[in-house]
Amino acid sequence: MNSSPTTYLGILSFLTFGISLIAAVLAIDMYGLLRVGQSGRTWRILIVASVIFVLLQVLRMATILLHLEITDELSQIVGLIFAIAFAYAFYRQRAIYTCKLKHKEEDDVDTDDDSD
Repeated sequence: MNSSPTTYLGILSFLTFGISLIAAVLAIDMYGLLRVGQSGRTWRILIVASVIFVLLQVLRMATILLHLEITDELSQIVGLIFAIAFAYAFYRQRAIYTCKLKHKEEDDVDTDDDSD
């Protein structure tokens, strides 16, 4: 079988696109469930990031299959936006858990002081 590396790259790109599209559809479907609380806000950022990731995969697939140079440049920009959204979501989630942990420790200290 005579297959070039571009063929395999195209197949992998299409497979990645398909899986990321399924993930984005599921994430958008979850949006209705996440309307409350601080964790909901973080998940909404991740939902947006998953849609951005699908766009990134579309651009990369276009670069491979259509050999357009502009899509390669755009995919770099979209990749940066995805990374920023992803990092910001983890930052927000960490801040939420750190705040909750701090409040729990303060409550534990207050409880210990009351028992004396």
